[in-house]
Amino acid sequence: MARIDMAILIALSGFLHSPDASSGPPHILSGYRDLADSAGNQRSNEHAGVDFGATLGDPVLAAADGVVMVTYAENQWWCANGIRLWHEDFNRFTHYCYLSDVKVREYDRVTRGQVMASVGTWRGPSGVPKKISIVHFDVSDYSRLRLEGGLDGSFDPIPLFIGCFDSAKTYPTNRFVLTYPLACREDG
Repeated sequence: MARIDMAILIALSGFLHSPDASSGPPHILSGYRDLADSAGNQRSNEHAGVDFGATLGDPVLAAADGVVMVTYAENQWWCANGIRLWHEDFNRFTHYCYLSDVKVREYDRVTRGQVMASVGTWRGPSGVPKKISIVHFDVSDYSRLRLEGGLDGSFDPIPLFIGCFDSAKTYPTNRFVLTYPLACREDG
């Protein structure tokens, strides 16, 4: 799908919300292939994932069933405290960055909607003066960590999202679909 068509699809689907929206999907601060980071600064390369705005300490949820392949405990700007999941039935990987209080370990099996960590903070390589609470999320077809600008094997996760996790709902098992890595915002 052409980039402009995807932008229209996202806007019409309600994926982008104003920061003061009180309900709906998590707020996207920086999308796939964006050249602006979550603080609005220019990136040197295209973004390989999606950054969701969050509140420090919010639970980070598994977007699909999988196996924890690695956890990153290093405090590095490109993935401070991260988790990489392997979704073996589809040979895809999801990656979550800027976490705190990681609750899973390598080789743990996780289920969609399971709390894996809490939202931490991000301070970009440009030395953003204020830390921002976000979750970086990306999807790829290989397991190695990709630095900013490396789009090989990456996918735009937006078309794969089918909404917020709901424990009462049954999810497709014949195709790779994701729920948001954060709970949806509720009214009030």
